[in-house]
Amino acid sequence: MLATPNVVHGGQAVIWDVRTTPDIVSVTAHVAAITLPMRRLSAGHFGLTFAVPNGVPFFFHGTYDMDVQALTTGGQTLHHDISLVFQ
Repeated sequence: MLATPNVVHGGQAVIWDVRTTPDIVSVTAHVAAITLPMRRLSAGHFGLTFAVPNGVPFFFHGTYDMDVQALTTGGQTLHHDISLVFQ
């Protein structure tokens, strides 16, 4: 999985590009109590783009561990962990 940038600031765009095997039917990213579903772009290709809001209070700044989950056509869930730093 490619998550760019790895360090984000308020007002910045975040782009996630996920390449998988063709048997993956959905991909979601889980961070804290938030689930972000990724859009299927083609077989084995998922993505998500969003902007970090400006003015986020300082106590939300820090490192977040994301659990990226991919669901196969057979119902198996695969996991991949990445870190995202919000400053």
